[in-house]
Amino acid sequence: DTNISPKEIYIQLRNEAALLPTRNNVPSGAEGRALDLGAGAGVSTQALYDVGWRNIVAVDPSRLAWDVYATKDQLPTGIRFEHASDEVFVQRWAASGEAPFNLVIINFAINHDKAEKLAKLLLAPGGHLLAPTNVQQDYWFNQAYEFMDDKANVLWTRGTLGAYQVLFQPDFTAPSCQGQWCPDIRSDDARKQLRL
Repeated sequence: DTNISPKEIYIQLRNEAALLPTRNNVPSGAEGRALDLGAGAGVSTQALYDVGWRNIVAVDPSRLAWDVYATKDQLPTGIRFEHASDEVFVQRWAASGEAPFNLVIINFAINHDKAEKLAKLLLAPGGHLLAPTNVQQDYWFNQAYEFMDDKANVLWTRGTLGAYQVLFQPDFTAPSCQGQWCPDIRSDDARKQLRL
């Protein structure tokens, strides 16, 4: 569990660091496109809409969360929901020829390397990515919010915003998982490939 709700995170980011760029931050003449990965019930999508973004793609693997919480009322024009994991969405987007995004918000903890990759892949020139990243590779130990540019330069980071309150929980899907139970969870083939 996090010690702060997603809504509180976005309020704090908007108030403290102005990290939810408004539509005014988009280069002149361009239609600003925002991507909300892990949109869940739409809290972050609403936060983006509230600061002026009008072209938002909201992506989440849980169709139920979106159906139950976010679509009770008619969605505003310009918000599109896609039912997909982040990996599936990125593959579809890359194959579609759709324009890159001016802002990407990620609502689940990822490793710093993945955040860098997504920033370089998904962002338009001058775009920004905001993601909670794990502070230790392959462990869900703690998270820090990172704000990156399109070249994956970290422009701002904050380690205590929404930090997880667990001491150790390995990412057992990673080949370098070191917990004694990781190979058991992942399979015999994974045990043979385990790097310590």
